[in-house]
Amino acid sequence: MRRSPSARTACGRASRGRRSNATGPTRLAARRRGEDPAIDGWGTAAEVAARVGAGLRSLAGEDAPVVVASHGSAIMLGILDLIEQPPTSRILGHVPHAAWSIVTQSESGAWHLEHYGLGAP
Repeated sequence: MRRSPSARTACGRASRGRRSNATGPTRLAARRRGEDPAIDGWGTAAEVAARVGAGLRSLAGEDAPVVVASHGSAIMLGILDLIEQPPTSRILGHVPHAAWSIVTQSESGAWHLEHYGLGAP
């Protein structure tokens, strides 16, 4: 599948198209150790969390539930941002393929993670 040049989501921006295969495994290993290395075309986890969290917040206040489709890592980081956890936190774990989560916002403005990673085998 090809991505159209105009493809954008409320929760992020298209990849910058740069990848560094030589350092990818090293950077992934660093991220799994709780570090926050910059990854080409992605940035740091803190940058992604802020970007996706801002996109999710921009959808708040809708009168009906909102469905957001995302890459698992991006949505996990965005949810961490909403619930005010650091982007290096591992409390949520990986999002299984084809799973969904339910996040609600209370009248006080606080975000609550009701369900995470539902529906996947």
